[in-house]
Amino acid sequence: PLGLRVNTRLLKSTGFDPTRSDGAPSFEQDLNWTREGVKILGVAVGGTLEHSAGTASFVKAYIIREIEKKMRILPLLKEINSRCALIILRFAINARPNFLLRSTPPSITGDSMKVFDKGVDDAIAELCQWDGPLPEWSRTLRGLPAGLQIPRLDDVRESAYISSWTQAAWHIADKHNWLWKMCLDARIFDEESELCERFVEGFNGFSLR
Repeated sequence: PLGLRVNTRLLKSTGFDPTRSDGAPSFEQDLNWTREGVKILGVAVGGTLEHSAGTASFVKAYIIREIEKKMRILPLLKEINSRCALIILRFAINARPNFLLRSTPPSITGDSMKVFDKGVDDAIAELCQWDGPLPEWSRTLRGLPAGLQIPRLDDVRESAYISSWTQAAWHIADKHNWLWKMCLDARIFDEESELCERFVEGFNGFSLR
């Protein structure tokens, strides 16, 4: 009655059939997966980065494609009122990659976020009729509360990833001990990040039931 159509070919909620008594995975035929990884719930997933360079390449290639798609709208902002364009840039365009930041290790998203930030800088410069690239102080000011409040995603990628894990970690450690231990054993956290190391150290002391 509402004129809505559901795309049943897209796997959005789960990759498993809960009706199967044996608990075996039952992926839909059109699920796009390879030996290097799989995309599910909008996230590129594969083996651990420590043991699979192929997986890192699979996930990174996915992030690059997604960021390129999200940047296509930037050149169109100049076609509308600059005040409206800045609002769209702040609340829509710059916010769209947040899900990628929360779900993907920051060691993989860094290069793509730098490219995205540069694209947003150029869009702001054009909207403000600034000749040339934004000065360094302008690039810093744009993300501050006293500025445009359009944060640089490369600056927040680590905190976004860790905060996402923090929201779920207490429940995983408390209710699913086996899964939490598996996460620690697999070293799924970004080992290059001091922030991630402190996070793992803190949860290593969590009292498992």
